[in-house]
Amino acid sequence: MQVRSWLDKILNVVDAFRMKNAGSRCFVLLSVFLLAVILISFVVPAIMFGRFLGTDDYTHLFHTKVMISSNGMGDFYNKIGDYVSNPTSGDNDYNYPFGLWLLGSTIAKITGMPLTSAELLFVILFLFIIFGSFYIYSGTFLESKEQKILAVLFLLSMPSTTLQILSYRPSVFILPFLYILLYIMLKEPVQWKLFPIIWLSLFVITISHTGTFIFLISFLILFFLLYSLLWGTLSYPAYFTVLSSFIIYVLSLKWFPNIISQYVSK
Repeated sequence: MQVRSWLDKILNVVDAFRMKNAGSRCFVLLSVFLLAVILISFVVPAIMFGRFLGTDDYTHLFHTKVMISSNGMGDFYNKIGDYVSNPTSGDNDYNYPFGLWLLGSTIAKITGMPLTSAELLFVILFLFIIFGSFYIYSGTFLESKEQKILAVLFLLSMPSTTLQILSYRPSVFILPFLYILLYIMLKEPVQWKLFPIIWLSLFVITISHTGTFIFLISFLILFFLLYSLLWGTLSYPAYFTVLSSFIIYVLSLKWFPNIISQYVSK
C-alpha cells in the first residue's frame, strides 16, 4: 500500500508538470503568433510603404516640424502664428493640445533623423507600447497569460484599431496612458502608491487629446454613480480619479492657456 501511495504521488507530480508545460507551450505559441501578426500586418507594411496616410497625420507632422525649430512653447506659438492671418483667433489649428507634437519634436531632435523617418520609427516602437499596456490592462478582467494574449489579438482584429493604430495622431498617442490609468483604478486590491501614475496619465491626456479627456471624465462619473447605486458603497479609486481629473484639468489649462479654445469648442 505504501508503494502504491508513493506511485500515486509521483504520477500526480508528473501530471502537474505536464499540465504546466502544456500551458507554457500554449503561451509561447500564442506569443509567437501575436508577434508574427504584428510584424507581418503592421511593421513590415509600414517600413515598406514608408509614409503616413491621411491629412490628420500630416497636419500633426507640420506642427511637430515647427516645434522642432522652436526653443520653447512661447517661441513655437510666435513662429506658427506667422502662418495665419489672425494669430489671436482660438479657431487656429495650433491651439490644439500639443502633447504629441512635443514628444515627436523631442524624438526628432535627439535622434537627428529627418522628421518623417523619426516619427515613423516612433510610431512603430509605440505600437509595441500600446499592445503591452493593453496586455496589462486586460489583467483587470482576465487571469491567465493565454487569455491576455488572446485579448490583444482580439484588439488587433477590430477595424477601428487596425485602420488607425499606426497613425501619427493624438487619439493613438494617448492609448497607453488611458489603459494604464483604467488598470490602476479598476484593479483590486487598490494600489494607492500607483496613483501618481494616474496623475501623470491624466496630465498627458489633457495636453494631448481633448476628445479622450471628455470621454474619460464622462466615463469616470458614470462608472462612479453606477458603482454606488449597484453595490451600495463608494468606489474611492473612481472618486479620487474624478477629483484628480478636474484638478489636473484646471491646472493644465492655467499653465497652457492656448489650448483652452479647443476645450471650449468641444
